[in-house]
Amino acid sequence: MVRDALYEKAVALAEEFGIDPFMPGHAGRHSHMPNAPAATTSQLWKTNMYLPFMDHLLQELDSRLLQGHARLNVQYLIPTKVRTCLKYFV
Repeated sequence: MVRDALYEKAVALAEEFGIDPFMPGHAGRHSHMPNAPAATTSQLWKTNMYLPFMDHLLQELDSRLLQGHARLNVQYLIPTKVRTCLKYFV
């Protein structure tokens, strides 16, 4: 899967700098939202980074491409576009 390939690439890149994958410790009270529980570093990455990123990406695509019709209509205020628009409505 794509997420597994991305994780493996990230691990390989980290190894070049001598960094091993690790699970964050839980000491004291968290001031920010804590990570979702996971058994492995791969699951931790998938649950806390990959899935939220994909969710955000899909929301942005939806709002920019599927709900952006009002922005597209503004282009007809450009004089060269007005002629094109008038052909269809006159």
